[in-house]
Amino acid sequence: MAIKFIIDVEHQVVVSYVSGTVTYEELIAYHAKLKADTHFDPAFKVVMDFRDAIVQLSHEEIRNLASKSIYSPTSYRALVANDNVVFGQIRMFSAYIDLSQQVGNIKESHVLVFREVDGAIAWLGVPPKLVYSAFELLRVQGNQD
Repeated sequence: MAIKFIIDVEHQVVVSYVSGTVTYEELIAYHAKLKADTHFDPAFKVVMDFRDAIVQLSHEEIRNLASKSIYSPTSYRALVANDNVVFGQIRMFSAYIDLSQQVGNIKESHVLVFREVDGAIAWLGVPPKLVYSAFELLRVQGNQD
């Protein structure tokens, strides 16, 4: 398993890439590492690529991750998965975030799941070249581990 990230302060976005089999403990460790990074801001946008990942999380672990979010309730997060099982697990996470972070009558979702990176990039409004370059660099780093 590998979870790698790049924080682009200029564009206020966190680009993360997940590969291999990922567990609850690894996602908690990823959050801790991200939170400890001096460039991290909980209000930044996020694009996270799960297309090369297998997610091994129980229903309870998904709910716990959603309740321990390190991001601001107004942070837009685009999660990308093409495998049906992974897509469903991440969609469940998104639903729990939506339920836990609704403020007043605001019903807008700030966490969406996409099957394609292009849709995620368009929704977030971040430069495509930045995201694709970051994913490529993170894939290479993940393969070297």
